[in-house]
Amino acid sequence: MKFVVENDSFLRLIEVVLDPSAPKERIDAFAHFCKHDTPDFAAWCDGIRAQAQTIYPADVRLVDSQAELLANAADASVIVVEELTVGEKEIAAAGDSLKFVQKYGFTTRNIDGAACNAACVKVLTIRRRANISTAEQGLTLMLALARQLTQNANLISVEQLKKAGYQPTTYDRSHTPNGNWARIPNMVTLYRKQLGIVGLGEIGRELALRALALGMRIVYTQRTRLPPDVEQQYQATYRSLDELLGASDFVSLHLPRNPATIGFIGRRELSIVKPGAFLINVSQPNLVEREALRQALGSGRLGGYGLDTFYEEPGNADDPLIKFPNVVVTPHLGASTREAQDKAGDAIADMVQLALRGEFVPFAVMLAAAEAHDALFSFDYRARTAALEVGLPLLPPGQPAMPVIRFADDPERARIRRWCSLVTQGGAYAHPSHNWFVSAAHTEADVERTLAATEHAFTVVAAEG
Repeated sequence: MKFVVENDSFLRLIEVVLDPSAPKERIDAFAHFCKHDTPDFAAWCDGIRAQAQTIYPADVRLVDSQAELLANAADASVIVVEELTVGEKEIAAAGDSLKFVQKYGFTTRNIDGAACNAACVKVLTIRRRANISTAEQGLTLMLALARQLTQNANLISVEQLKKAGYQPTTYDRSHTPNGNWARIPNMVTLYRKQLGIVGLGEIGRELALRALALGMRIVYTQRTRLPPDVEQQYQATYRSLDELLGASDFVSLHLPRNPATIGFIGRRELSIVKPGAFLINVSQPNLVEREALRQALGSGRLGGYGLDTFYEEPGNADDPLIKFPNVVVTPHLGASTREAQDKAGDAIADMVQLALRGEFVPFAVMLAAAEAHDALFSFDYRARTAALEVGLPLLPPGQPAMPVIRFADDPERARIRRWCSLVTQGGAYAHPSHNWFVSAAHTEADVERTLAATEHAFTVVAAEG
C-alpha cells in the first residue's frame, strides 16, 4: 500500500510507524523526542502496527510541495495533507488506486470535495489532539495572567506575602468574608470578557469553544471572513484587526509562520490595544515585535503577555522580557502532552483500516446515502434535556444539542459502540451541513444513557452522494 503524506513534523510519524524503510536517524529522532513520556518508543510503534495489520507495511512518500505531491501520486491508496491541496489533477494522477484523502485536521478548504465525491474517494478528517492541547495551553495562559498565578502561587504566609510586596491583613469574620486576605489587587475574571481571536482556524476554534464555556464573548479577524453558519457555530463576530485590538480584553494570536506574519503585532498595533488587555501567543513568537512588546509592557498599556515558545530555544534566563511580573512564558509545551502525541499515529491508522474494510468511517466528510440510511439518525431538539442530565455539552441556541448517533436495530449496536470508542478518543464526524462532536471526556456509557433517556422518534439523515 502506498501513502503520499505531506511532510509535516507530526505527519512524519506515519513514515516511522508504517514504512520499514524509514531512515534510522528519523526513527532515533522520534524516539528521542518522545523519551520523556514514552521511554520505549519501539514498543509503542509495534503496538500501533499490531492494530494496523491491514496497512502495515506501507510505502510512505513524504512530499514538500504541490509538484512533489503530483509527481508521487501515481498508484497511491491514501493521500494525507495538512496545507497542500487535493483536487482533480491529484485524483487523476493517483488513478483508480486512490481510496481516500485524509485531512490532518477538520477543515477541508484545501480539498475539492466535489472532485473526490465524483471519483468515489472518501475524505476523512481528524480533530487533532495537538490542536486541542495547544488551545488548552492558551486558555491556561489566559487564566494564569488573569489570576496572577505565577506571582502568588504558594504564598500562604504573612512573611511570604509581605516579601512579595503585598499587604496581607485579617478581617472581622463576624461582619465580612475572608476572601483575599492577602490583598492581591487587580485580579480579573474571564466571564463576560471579550476574547479577540486573530485567525479562527482549527486551534482558534478549539480555543473559542473553551472560552464560550467560560461565558466569554468571541470576536475574530482574519483575511477571509468565515461563512455565517461557522460564525454561528462558534458564536463569533467578525471585526477588523483594529476594531478587535481596541475592544478586546484578551487577544489570542493564531497565525502561521511565514514572512507575511513576522512582526504582525508591532508598535502601531500595541498602541491601539485596549488599555490593560492581555495578549496571548501560542503560535509563533516572531508574530510580535520583541522591542515593541517590552515597551508596551513597561508603559502599562499591555496588561500582560502569555507566550508558549520563546524567541530562542533554549532561551536566556536573563532576558528582560521574563523579568516582567505580568509575563508568563512556557517552554514550547502547547502541543506536547503525551495524549496528543499518542493519538497522532493510531487515530489515522484506525480510520484507514475502517475505510479499506468498507466499514462505516465516523470521520468521513462525505458518505454515500446507503451508508447513512442504516447508520446515522439525527438528534432531536427534545433530547436537550437528556443531554443535560448526563452532562453532555450543548451547541449554540437554535441548533441541535448533542450529536447522538443511533442505529436501526440490535445487530447495529456493536457499530455504535465502535463509533463511540473512536469519537471519545477525540475525533469528529462532519456532515456537509452539520458539525457533530462528542467530547473526549465522554464515554460510551454517557452516550448510551442519553439514548436510553430519549423517547422521541429519530429522523434519518442521508448524506449527499
